[in-house]
Amino acid sequence: MSRLRECRHPTGACKCNERGKSRHSSIWDRGLVFASLNINSLLSHIDKLGVFISSSKVGVLVVNESKLDSAVHNDDAYLTGFELVGKDRKIHERNGGGVCIYLRTNLNYRIREDLRCE
Repeated sequence: MSRLRECRHPTGACKCNERGKSRHSSIWDRGLVFASLNINSLLSHIDKLGVFISSSKVGVLVVNESKLDSAVHNDDAYLTGFELVGKDRKIHERNGGGVCIYLRTNLNYRIREDLRCE
C-alpha cells in the first residue's frame, strides 16, 4: 500500500502517493474533451491529424481554415471513428476560410438549421 503525503494542489490540499502523483483524476480522465485547431488547409495535414486524433481522447475537434469547398468530397477528409460536419468556403473567392467539426461517432448531435447563416 502506498503512503500518502500532503501536496499543493490548485483546488486545495490533496493526498498524493510518495511519488507525488495525485489521486485526483485529471480532466483527461473524464468528461467530453474539445479541441480547436487553425490548420491552414486540412487536406495537406490530414495524415498528421489522423495520427494525433487516434492517440487522443478528443471527442469534438473544431477545425478553422480547413479550405474545404464543394469540390472536395468528405471521404478525402475522413478520420476513422469520427463524423465530419462542415461549412465549406465558397469557390473563387478569397484563399482562406472553411470550418469543420469532427465528432466522435458515439456522440449524439443535431445540426441546428435555424442557426445556419448563408
